[in-house]
Amino acid sequence: MKRTGGSRPALFLAAVLALLAASVIASLVPARVGLDLGGERHRALDPRLERALANVEGELVLAWFGTEASDLPAGWRDVPAAVDELMHVVAAAVGSRARCVRFVPVTDEQAARYAARLGVRPHTVRMVRDDGWTETQVWSALRIVDGARGAAIVPVVTPELLPRLQELLAAELEALRAPIRPRIAVAAPESFFALRAQLGERCAVFELDFDTTAAIPEDADLLLWIEPRAATSAHALALERFLARGGSVWIAGPERGVESSNAFGALLPHFGLAASAGVVFVERGGAVAARVASIGEHQDFRALAAEPGGTLFFRGASALEPDAARLAELGYAFRALACSGASSFTEERGPPAKRARAGAQVLCALLEPADPWRGALCVCGSSSPLRDDELADPRAAHAGLVDALFAELASTARVVRRSVSRTAPPAPPELAPGARLLARLLVALLPASAAAFLALRAARRPHGARPMALLLAPAACAALAVLMLRSVPNGAALDLTREREHALPAVFERIARGAEERSTTVHLTAVVSADAELPPELRGALRGVLERATATAALTRHFELRVHRPAADAEPPLDALELAAGAPPRLCATSTLDERTEVRRIRASVYVASAARAERIDLATPRDADAFDARLAAALERTLGRPRRVVAFAAGEERLSPAEARLEFERHGRFAPRPGARFELAREALVRHGFEVVDVDPERPVLPPDCAALVVLGPRRDARALGIELARLLERGGAAFVALQPLRLRPVRRREHSNALAFWPEPQFPDLDEHWLPRLGVAFPRTLVADARSGSLALDVKHEHADGRATLVRERVASPVIVRAAPTEAAYDALAARALPELVLALPARIELDRVELARRGLSATPLYASSPNAWELDWNGGDLEPAALEPLGPGERRALDRAPFAVLLRGAFPAPDAEPAWKAEPSARTTVASAGRLVVAASSECFANDALAEDAAAERVLVQSLAAMLLPRDQAELGARRPTPAGLEPLTTGTRNGSRLALAFGVPLAVLLLALLHFARRRSERAHFTKAAS
Repeated sequence: MKRTGGSRPALFLAAVLALLAASVIASLVPARVGLDLGGERHRALDPRLERALANVEGELVLAWFGTEASDLPAGWRDVPAAVDELMHVVAAAVGSRARCVRFVPVTDEQAARYAARLGVRPHTVRMVRDDGWTETQVWSALRIVDGARGAAIVPVVTPELLPRLQELLAAELEALRAPIRPRIAVAAPESFFALRAQLGERCAVFELDFDTTAAIPEDADLLLWIEPRAATSAHALALERFLARGGSVWIAGPERGVESSNAFGALLPHFGLAASAGVVFVERGGAVAARVASIGEHQDFRALAAEPGGTLFFRGASALEPDAARLAELGYAFRALACSGASSFTEERGPPAKRARAGAQVLCALLEPADPWRGALCVCGSSSPLRDDELADPRAAHAGLVDALFAELASTARVVRRSVSRTAPPAPPELAPGARLLARLLVALLPASAAAFLALRAARRPHGARPMALLLAPAACAALAVLMLRSVPNGAALDLTREREHALPAVFERIARGAEERSTTVHLTAVVSADAELPPELRGALRGVLERATATAALTRHFELRVHRPAADAEPPLDALELAAGAPPRLCATSTLDERTEVRRIRASVYVASAARAERIDLATPRDADAFDARLAAALERTLGRPRRVVAFAAGEERLSPAEARLEFERHGRFAPRPGARFELAREALVRHGFEVVDVDPERPVLPPDCAALVVLGPRRDARALGIELARLLERGGAAFVALQPLRLRPVRRREHSNALAFWPEPQFPDLDEHWLPRLGVAFPRTLVADARSGSLALDVKHEHADGRATLVRERVASPVIVRAAPTEAAYDALAARALPELVLALPARIELDRVELARRGLSATPLYASSPNAWELDWNGGDLEPAALEPLGPGERRALDRAPFAVLLRGAFPAPDAEPAWKAEPSARTTVASAGRLVVAASSECFANDALAEDAAAERVLVQSLAAMLLPRDQAELGARRPTPAGLEPLTTGTRNGSRLALAFGVPLAVLLLALLHFARRRSERAHFTKAAS
């Protein structure tokens, strides 16, 4: 019989060539040429738009401010063609009364000035380029003028809007013809009469029993939920879907002094917030009051179109705290609208009264979505400003607060956007339990069935393997799996990691020996809800916590372990030792499984108690469980009487010059903001990881006698007193972490420059960069650093308007002066970490090390973070940095920087404060033996600010790991490195990057070609063998 298999390689090669030709032809087709399988979906006139165009009486003008398609990112190149088609449809329907114009502000300077007068600005698009995130500015705005009725602007037409572009134009025309009256659903107690009356003057108000129904009507534009009484998974899911549809939500918590409710605290973690367990109090003249004032300088309503214009009072309020990881997951930015003063604190109700947290507290916050088509969420820690008596108080601006939030949350632009249905895949129908189980079985069994079929088919061939041999490997794997599953309950486990991550660290054996030497009994008590009540993603983590606690208790008889798995409403039986650390809280945890979001109240705490001390470790999230080893070791050390690791925390505050306060705020009748705790999240991270933190006033610092380390973030002039305390601490062998920012990046869009993005390096005068540190051999040159390996950050961009106003808009900004710094090879050993994250630094200063002076002082310097080899210096003599000044120059036109350090570790005997003559410090009484101090200097403090940590917690990890490496024994400091951490990688060279790209581009085709040749050679050999046998 004639064999036909020889034609298969030729057919395969022809198919490959056909696909290659099709791809080449597709790349040559113009961007505007395409195949519309939807039946002229853009050119067909939408019925809603047809009715809106029929009501147009005067001239209709559509002005498109766009970028040419050839200059747009790949995903945006269909936008200009879709807008052109929309204009053709409108012109055909309206006739001569329609005028459609197109402006290209990128190339037309007059069009750019016209756009600036109208308030139209470019949109920032994020994309991947050169193995990193980068951003570009594109114009994609549509202005609509309907005769004498007015004008409206669609600020950005995105590719997702193209199928609903006609519907959006119809909604805008309808809003111009008849102003929209928003509909507000009010779910509040009946006593809020004045609030309902004030809202009823501007919108349609209807009642909603959201606590009972957990449903929001489709036609509602804003939900006002006051004093929630229920917080189930149905409520969280309803709010999530309402926000996704574009509706906004305003939630006001209960007055904790009037009535107690767990629903408010249980609901917030689902949206990236947490309410304090205690009520916010303020201390005035020795008296404590629960009515806390938020004066103008503690308010920041710059993100809104209006502000209250006076003092706000909150009674019995809960403090609001952001969850950075959850907010980043949801795509929300946290903005504190109203805060308390520095003399406020939270206090848990019930005996014993205890101040839980001092300093400024957030009383009202706004969660702004990164997606403009999603709704915003406003949360107030108390409903007291909305009560009738408070709204009528002439000393308060509560009525102004209602108007400002209403103007933001129920604005006409939001209502119009919400009326346009967005393109989204339909939600899949919910599967029944049996159908879901069948689908999972199919997914699990199909690969095995395919493998078995191929194996049996191969066994039928002359040279194929026998079925018994084919089944031997799966049988061996199954036996190994069964053996592992049976051995886990008996305490045995298989750890195949190189670093033995799942084995008990040696530090616990050392702590156990210390307990035996002291004959101290330590009680470990785990209070964990049953597995059925825990979120699925937390069950495995808490199971690992219990296994680690069991293994630790087995080290010595002086460790006693008790495990309580209480029911939902049962209280665990704890003795007086554990209760000294507080009753186990009912933590809030959210999870999403099987297309359902569920809010749970769980118990997940571990008590470590001895006769001298008791501590509680709460484990509400998998992130807390990842750090359990480090927190357990620190708690065991303290309960055994080891010395405390006291960390003094000195943080600088944001300051506005009198000119800035006058020009940008007071001239427009607004209060100039003065945040009081820019680095609060960094401080909380230290407390969460077991350090005892003591706040220190940077202007009048007094360090505690047992201070082991000093953290200085963002110092400002005059830092003489703080620098003297820093030098004295290092002189006597202490540790310190100093992060300073000589220049702060201020993005601005100036009206005279057509709203183009520019950068102003604002001097911060940290003082330590000019005094004492240069005496040690650590200098900060007054030059700017740019790097081809750049990143992006969400920053407040100042927009200047034609009428002299200036507003701040949160935008994501990318620039070469936003540097992605990678850890050096020496950093891993210096910080006792196997993995360190990459840091994104905004305008960092370059550290210049004088090795001669360092050696003369007896100090060693280890760079920890540095730039890439493709960094360069920028000359700056004041003023704005224009985009052209940031373009990389040729090799001979720029001063290249190779691995410029941004953070260094200094070790050795530090000099006394009198080494800096300008400080005129008193000489120190030196000891006979010089003590070795340790100092980490970082040339950027903005990465430790609240806004930066809320977006990315990488800098928090570096801060905590640095202090752990300087203060703790090495085996204990390495526990922090056992947590999962995305490692920062050294930048690739150009040759390596190009080689990897060539391998990815041509590796697969060459491999396919090689396999085809081998197959052809094998078939040719078989054919020759058959021919020889036949002859």
